[in-house]
Amino acid sequence: MNAKNSLSWLIPASFFIAAILVILDQTLRHGTVWDWKQVLHHENFALILVSVAIGMLLSKKIQSKNKKDENVGEPKNENQGGTEHIWIQVDS
Repeated sequence: MNAKNSLSWLIPASFFIAAILVILDQTLRHGTVWDWKQVLHHENFALILVSVAIGMLLSKKIQSKNKKDENVGEPKNENQGGTEHIWIQVDS
């Protein structure tokens, strides 16, 4: 796994962890997970973090699927034992 790929998973994971910590803090300090009197404080921040993290993960999934779809039908280059074999997929 390269650094760019691991970083793209680390950021959403840290957002999820931060959201869980915010909800845990809300629960410990005020005794409830969701309090309508403070809806513009803890809960809103946690929802924003979760929404951004889900958006980042979905965009990564869509990008990887698009990259796989682009490579369908292209010649495959397999290198075995120092000789190069090229396989071409022909649609009939």
